[in-house]
Amino acid sequence: MITLACSIIGIGLVLAGIKHEERQERKAQLYQTGGITFFIGVICIVLALILFPTMLRSELHERGKDQWFFGWSYGLAWGATIFLIAACGLLIYDRNKEEIFYKEKLYLNQDDEETGMINQDQAKIKTLN
Repeated sequence: MITLACSIIGIGLVLAGIKHEERQERKAQLYQTGGITFFIGVICIVLALILFPTMLRSELHERGKDQWFFGWSYGLAWGATIFLIAACGLLIYDRNKEEIFYKEKLYLNQDDEETGMINQDQAKIKTLN
């Protein structure tokens, strides 16, 4: 239950970070907080997945039953754990990655004596030299 709550809160924080465009440091804080809540969720689910079989085994051993099997929900929980770990990793990787697009424009003054302008082929040659 704690893992579910942490996942929902983490998703909400990450979505708020995606929508937040005014201040980049605020966006980074929201991403970091979302990543921390995902990490808390991962710790809780891993502890539950480790403690559940050990406690069940000791309880069944006390009752004299030594044969038991995992259900499909245990495998589903490990799958959810893998996805939560991947979400944490992607948030850590994407935390400070912002793409900046810019366009350069080349201005050359008075290279051609008649018009004061040069064509693009000449500009490419001059920039390479």
